[in-house]
Amino acid sequence: MSRFFYVVSLFYFFNFVFANNEEFVCENISYARAVEKAVHAVVSIQTVQEIQYTPHPSFDDPVFKFFFGEIPQDNYENKSNPLNKHFQQGLGSGVIVDKLGYILTNNHVIKDSNSISVKLYNGSSSAVELVGSDTRTDLAILKIKKKELLNNLPVISLGNSDILRVGDVVLAIGNPFGFDNTVTQGIVSGLGSVSARSNEQQVSFGGWLDNLIQTDAAINPGNSGGALIDVHGNLVGINLAIISRSGGSQGIGFAIPINLAKDIMEQLIKTGHIVRGWIGAQLQDISNELKSRLGYSEDYGVYVQGVIRNSPAQKAGILPGDIIVKINNIDVKSVSEAVKLVGSLQPNKNYSIEVFRKFKFYSFSVLISQVPKDQ
Repeated sequence: MSRFFYVVSLFYFFNFVFANNEEFVCENISYARAVEKAVHAVVSIQTVQEIQYTPHPSFDDPVFKFFFGEIPQDNYENKSNPLNKHFQQGLGSGVIVDKLGYILTNNHVIKDSNSISVKLYNGSSSAVELVGSDTRTDLAILKIKKKELLNNLPVISLGNSDILRVGDVVLAIGNPFGFDNTVTQGIVSGLGSVSARSNEQQVSFGGWLDNLIQTDAAINPGNSGGALIDVHGNLVGINLAIISRSGGSQGIGFAIPINLAKDIMEQLIKTGHIVRGWIGAQLQDISNELKSRLGYSEDYGVYVQGVIRNSPAQKAGILPGDIIVKINNIDVKSVSEAVKLVGSLQPNKNYSIEVFRKFKFYSFSVLISQVPKDQ
């Protein structure tokens, strides 16, 4: 009887433990398969930037000349002379996203570089061309020049960043401090608006880079542009930056969601640049105090601080003090969302923008312009 009771007890115990497979975590789980699936498509990026400098005024100082002699004028005026050139090397990571040799990385990894080369997982190297870049999302597309490397080129599998949950395991792959193909593990620490989740006003990446994946997977210098993958080896983010007081990883890293990066990537590959819509209104998130003062009771909308002269917003009739509640019939919940909604609109077309003004709702047809270069 006691043996029967013991067997039944074990049965109910294990039935309880395994009742919900999603909640059950094995301590000895390995992510080797996920890494093996993705790591071959992660590359190391080396850049060289030429920096010109102006000779120090001391070169013309009589005392300097007395002790050190006359420096020939050609030595520091001839731009081809190495004496007034400095070559700065950079290091980053990238991800192969297409069999034609396109590589997705961060814009800041390759910005202002005179030469860019990549090293593949198998050790092969090639110069690359810059296809296009986008400063607002800090993304860039490179293309491998060496044609013989395009045979059987490993390509990463794109995941879906929209289904990520806080607590999901993620892996960062890159080349921190030059250590190729380094993998670090962490979880998704946060999702959504960075500015809304931070108590420090300086923690902001701008309108297009406000909704980022926060992770505690170690991201260090050299990881920028590398892959953030899920446990199935699918790319869910492009490693972007860390918040650190020491310069090293302190468990607060950020990655660009692949669903955002994918749209930018496809445009850059197709045209080499990004076209965004613009209305010329200065916006701010609306506080409860401001809502109360304006008699507005909805839980969405953004406040119009100002309107640029001769902008699409001014021409359509939108005024400072208005609350924009809908753009192209979509509810606006934050400034970052409004920026992305307007940016996704096609220039030279009219779209509906609904505002709240003096206890009434008004709808305006706005002819969208392209973002000016100085904006």
